[in-house]
Amino acid sequence: MRGLAMVLIAVAVLLGLWGVYALTSGGDDEASDSAAMSGSAEPGAGQGQAGQKGQAGQNGANGQNGRGGEDAAGERAGQDAGDKQHKDGEADGRTAEGQAGANGAAGHGDAAPAKVNVLNNSTVPDLAARLSDELKGQGTEVGSVGNLPGEVLQVPENTVFFQPGNADAEKRARELADRVGGVAREYDQALPDDTAGANDLTLVLANDVAL
Repeated sequence: MRGLAMVLIAVAVLLGLWGVYALTSGGDDEASDSAAMSGSAEPGAGQGQAGQKGQAGQNGANGQNGRGGEDAAGERAGQDAGDKQHKDGEADGRTAEGQAGANGAAGHGDAAPAKVNVLNNSTVPDLAARLSDELKGQGTEVGSVGNLPGEVLQVPENTVFFQPGNADAEKRARELADRVGGVAREYDQALPDDTAGANDLTLVLANDVAL
């Protein structure tokens, strides 16, 4: 009987130890499973947050790039428009200047009357008056007629003066110079002021001549 009691006590002790071990092992497994689940969840959450942040950053970058592209395109378009307006303004200015120059040239040249002034620089009396009458008889419009003292200007031969830069006046001056046996020269500032017309010719007579 005593031996059986000892056996039963030993069995009870073993059962108690096994129960304690079983409880301890179960708690550790639950803790491990909980930690594993927590660990697996946290990386997923971190990855989700990182993905959201990465997507947001990408969207922001795309938005900035889009705005930057729009700003650059707008700036280029504005600059191109400004350059075009500048070029158009320059072209209009050159056109206006050219028109004004043409009008000025017309007013200074073609629109001005073409007269022949006759001045006597010789010792022949009434030479300018006589020759001016001959020119009028031939249909020439005569301007100023008179004497040109030698102390003001002395010419060695019959001379027809014309305004420089006026090709038409120069041509007519050379033709008249051939008719009076003289030469054609550019206008001399010593001549009287009333002979300075843009299209005027001024015939200064140093010798008698008949047309």
